[in-house]
Amino acid sequence: MELRAKKLLTIVTEAVLEPEIIQELKQVGIGGFTVDDVRGRGRRGVRRAEWEQSRTIRFQIVDEWPVLQNLITRLREDFADRYAMFMFVTDVATVE
Repeated sequence: MELRAKKLLTIVTEAVLEPEIIQELKQVGIGGFTVDDVRGRGRRGVRRAEWEQSRTIRFQIVDEWPVLQNLITRLREDFADRYAMFMFVTDVATVE
C-alpha cells in the first residue's frame, strides 16, 4: 500500500451553481468529485434548504494543488462576489 499526498478542496455554495461549477471542473480537467446537499449557518445567515432556491451544496474534490489553485481562481472570479461561497483546502493522502 502506498500513500500519495494530495489536497482536498471543499466548496460550500448555493445549489443554483451546481451546473456551472461542474462545467468549471470539466474545463480545468477534474473528472471526479462528490457533491452533497447540506444545511447550516454562516456569515450570510441560516441556509435551511426549505425551498429549492435556498438549498446549499458541498463539493469535495481531491487533486493536485496546481489544478485546485486554478479552479479556486476561476470560481472566485466568476461567482464569489455574487453568490454565497466558502472554500477551504485540507492536506490528504490517497491510498494507491
